[in-house]
Amino acid sequence: MINKLKILITGASGGIGISICKQLSKINCELILLYRNENNEFEKILKILKDKKIKFQKYKCDFLKENELDEVLKKIKSKNDKIDVLINNSAAILALPFLMTSIDKAKNIFQVNYFSVLKITQEITKKMIKFKSGNIINICSTSGIENDEGRIVYSNSKAALISFGSALSKELKSFNIKVNNIAPGLVNTKMLHEHTKKEILDNIKKNISLNRFAEPDEIANVVIFLISDKSTYINGQTIRVDGGM
Repeated sequence: MINKLKILITGASGGIGISICKQLSKINCELILLYRNENNEFEKILKILKDKKIKFQKYKCDFLKENELDEVLKKIKSKNDKIDVLINNSAAILALPFLMTSIDKAKNIFQVNYFSVLKITQEITKKMIKFKSGNIINICSTSGIENDEGRIVYSNSKAALISFGSALSKELKSFNIKVNNIAPGLVNTKMLHEHTKKEILDNIKKNISLNRFAEPDEIANVVIFLISDKSTYINGQTIRVDGGM
């Protein structure tokens, strides 16, 4: 059972992040929420957490501003001795042909999707090593496996994250810290519909066995499984949640 865990979630105000918070509101845990933008759905989940008396800390942070991230990490480390679970869920997307992709835009995508993850994981892992216990979950993407056309930089950043999780699981094995990746396919989120044309989405849907996109809760359910004691022998894996793409 999941009980009394302290869980840090990045990208907490996004579609998948909100669903993860909603699922975690059903159990006895404490949350540390990193988010970039406030929105109505995020405010609703915060109210749910308050109503259910789930303890939480929240920190607004733009991962493109390294100094801001450093300050937030400093505050988190000073307020929290032990952190049991880290969920690296934040992400930025770039949908552009390669020849139209500037190096600056590519660097920004890698800053959010990869380098910020390295920095956060490095700092939180130090706390986990102290207690010889921990669980790290990276929300990646099937784009990091399939290398989607028109999203080369995004796919590259997610491929790097998948490789990072796999390698890190080997480095941390002696400290009883598990590391796993979740690779969702297309998920019904605001980010998906803002960055992909409807006709493209309709064509992709035809090649999905279940003939639909995932709901954010379906990704959150896998996160809950990896946190629970029902996944104690799963480590260093990339779990695809794509409906049979």
